[in-house]
Amino acid sequence: MKNTSIITLCLLVIVITLPNHSKAQKKTDVIENSWASQIRVDAKLSDWGDTLLNVDKSTGLQYQIANDDRSIFIAVKALEQRDINKIMGGGLTVSINTEGKKRAGAFITFPAINQAVLAAMFRNIMRSQGQNQPPNTDAIRSKMIENAKEIYVNGFKEITEDTISIYNEYGIRAALNFDDKGHLIYEMAFPKSLYPILSDKDFLLSIKVNGITPPQMGAGGMGGFGGGGGDRQQVVIGGGAPGGGGRGGQQFNLAEISYLFTPAELWTNQRLAPSKKD
Repeated sequence: MKNTSIITLCLLVIVITLPNHSKAQKKTDVIENSWASQIRVDAKLSDWGDTLLNVDKSTGLQYQIANDDRSIFIAVKALEQRDINKIMGGGLTVSINTEGKKRAGAFITFPAINQAVLAAMFRNIMRSQGQNQPPNTDAIRSKMIENAKEIYVNGFKEITEDTISIYNEYGIRAALNFDDKGHLIYEMAFPKSLYPILSDKDFLLSIKVNGITPPQMGAGGMGGFGGGGGDRQQVVIGGGAPGGGGRGGQQFNLAEISYLFTPAELWTNQRLAPSKKD
């Protein structure tokens, strides 16, 4: 089985029912950033008042943008498990355009997905569970967080590497974790100097959910993909021998799986918050 198949299998089987309290906010042309008063990038929302102000239907995310005199801060919350799976399997990409065009330029992606590391991790986790046993969601989540240590960057003159550590010298910070309700909390910060942003100029900011790279699937099911050996209308995950009838597994329709593989992007028109310095 391809590495991506293993990753997708494990991401899809961690399906739990999560409450969705999102309410769409009235759309405005320009959203002024919040002022970042001592925000720590630690994947906790206590610095944001525990609630994010904006909801985007296309990505299913809650989000909020803030700034201080030096940095831009982004907080994201994913409530739905399928959106969490997309982020953990493909990362979030952030980009800014100061020319008023919905066109990505230099960008930052976190987490940077190491397919080989994730595949090995998921193989060990699935092996430890035993056949027809439910996955240990807490163990998988802990391993995901533990391995989210790298950031992918592209297009910045100041940064020569493609992949940098979350402990880097460029002032780019990122963290993710789960809250007590199982929602994914994601935070990122980066220096304003990376982009030519003026205090009196609006800018477009993109948050893109990259989605999972589709696995290479053969006919007849692979490693727990069942459905009678040729049924392409459903995919059964988490039970039964390879190529079997999917006994004991969970069912996902192809539309739902396609959602996980399809990127989704939001563009928000932002304005820097004025300095709070005296």
